Amino acid sequence: MGAPRPTLPVVALVSSLAWVALAGTAGWLAFDWPADARWGLAALLAAGTYVAHAGTFVLPWRRHTVAASLDEGAVLMGLLLLPLPLLPWLFGPVVLLAQLRRRRPAQKAAFNVAGHVVGTAVAIAVFLAASPWMAPVLAALVATAAFTLVTNLLVCEVMARLEGTRLLRVFRERLALPAFFQAAVGCAAGVVLLALWDFHPWALLAAVPFAFVAREYAAYRVRSEHVVRAHEGIVRLSGTLQRARTDADVADAVLTTMGELLPVASATIVLNGRSWTRTYGGGPEAGAEPVDSVLVTPDGSVVGTLYLDLLPGKALANPQSSLAILRLLSSEAAIAAERLRTRHVER
Repeated sequence: MGAPRPTLPVVALVSSLAWVALAGTAGWLAFDWPADARWGLAALLAAGTYVAHAGTFVLPWRRHTVAASLDEGAVLMGLLLLPLPLLPWLFGPVVLLAQLRRRRPAQKAAFNVAGHVVGTAVAIAVFLAASPWMAPVLAALVATAAFTLVTNLLVCEVMARLEGTRLLRVFRERLALPAFFQAAVGCAAGVVLLALWDFHPWALLAAVPFAFVAREYAAYRVRSEHVVRAHEGIVRLSGTLQRARTDADVADAVLTTMGELLPVASATIVLNGRSWTRTYGGGPEAGAEPVDSVLVTPDGSVVGTLYLDLLPGKALANPQSSLAILRLLSSEAAIAAERLRTRHVER
């Protein structure tokens, strides 16, 4: 048996809180079923939430990534226009469908769905507490900000356990500023959608082109950050390999860079008959064959091979860019190994 995952207690706790929230709102619905709810609007908000979670802003942090779904607008509108106990049951299933579509690992999918349900429940509680003291729109804005804060703090706790550091440090270094902009943009989008709805329900269609542009920008940003990180990593690797003195130095540098740039569970490099293996946390994709890349020098000599076990759900993620990075790593490793072999022959 492997060592227990450090994130499992957090996932279990958040999942338990989500079940409590679902049970509580189910009792609320059973006691007072909203027969006159705006079911058409509920379907639109559910569809918008699904799209938001199917295409997200990805924020890197060390070896991990944080997916930020800009669904605050749907939460704000739901607080103001839909029966409150309906919200966890409306948003939870569509977030689950988005996780299944993206083939997220079971534990990560469970955490994401449970975190959204818990965040929605907190937003409902804050909205109910704030409503007697301020206008409904202001109460909804405060509640939506609370939703963003809670969901981001839950993610920070997972990241902190993975890295063995403190929650507040992760939040301060990586998510404080993005969470602020996420809440600001999401709340602003919610106010715009609310104004369109008040003007005429069909006016909501005017937001579709802007939502499309925002999603395309998110995808562009992910690709750009991936390219920049890959370029920086390859430059650092090239400099490190210039200082390598043994095959072990080459293997260590390549395996370190591979863990930084590719979604790998483990990797093995074979150089001149010797092999080095490194694990990076998490198990490989069930039933998936390891990815291999032959180390070939510019003159055609084969000096070794790289073998990779990808993380679950990552086998089809950005395949072209991942293969391009793997080819660059293989080329740098082959050139460094050939340079070392030539030095030994000359001596």
